[in-house]
Amino acid sequence: MARLIVEYAGRRTEMLLNGRLSIGRTRGCGVVIDHPTVSRTHACIEPDGGGYVIADTGSRNGTIIGDEPITDRRPLREGEVIRIGPAKLTFVPEADATDGSSADHDDDPMNATAILFPCTCGARLWVPASVAGRKVRCRTCNAVVTSPPPPRTKAKSAVCSICQWAIEPNDPPMTCPECGLNFHAECWNENRGCSAYGCGQVNALEPEAEAEEEPPPLAENIGHPPDPSAKRRGVPVGYLLLGLGTFSALVCTALWVWLSA
Repeated sequence: MARLIVEYAGRRTEMLLNGRLSIGRTRGCGVVIDHPTVSRTHACIEPDGGGYVIADTGSRNGTIIGDEPITDRRPLREGEVIRIGPAKLTFVPEADATDGSSADHDDDPMNATAILFPCTCGARLWVPASVAGRKVRCRTCNAVVTSPPPPRTKAKSAVCSICQWAIEPNDPPMTCPECGLNFHAECWNENRGCSAYGCGQVNALEPEAEAEEEPPPLAENIGHPPDPSAKRRGVPVGYLLLGLGTFSALVCTALWVWLSA
């Protein structure tokens, strides 16, 4: 079964050709190119005998193959590039031999999921990850080679919720039985339990506080009531002030008489 590789808006997708395929701007088309330079139904690809043909369906800006617009039904040949508006569509006739591009795609963001590998002729080939491990036809030497399988991705390690370091396979782990957070067993013990706010396992390893002993009751002061007569006896202050005033008056009177004589 033939394939069609569509490159548009920074993305590269691959489609199987199984019957008639319409290309245009409306959502009802098999290949949707949402761009103002593309007509609602721009072109179509359909089987013809043992191959496929493409026809422009009266579009305003035309369908380009190579450098020339097509004017009638035209057979598609292997590796031909169809340009419709800003999109590029590559025709691959064989299902078991996916087209392998030989251009340099290291800096192309739309090929982040592609698999790059060298051909026997030295050309750099690439295929989408969806067809990894299948046969690929080199555009440079036309040889058919098998693409390598997709690289295996390393599983991410769990991260300790206390120290924020990865929990390696040789590190004793600890999972909170209530909230499910992951910890190093050592961090769990040092933290006295979970670190999540509101979790019931916070301070789960904290020792229970011992009940404080009540102090013994104070001894009652049992004895006789105080004796008022035992108070310290002395001269009242008022009497002292009265005597001092009388003495001062006598002295003043004596001085006045002496001065008047």
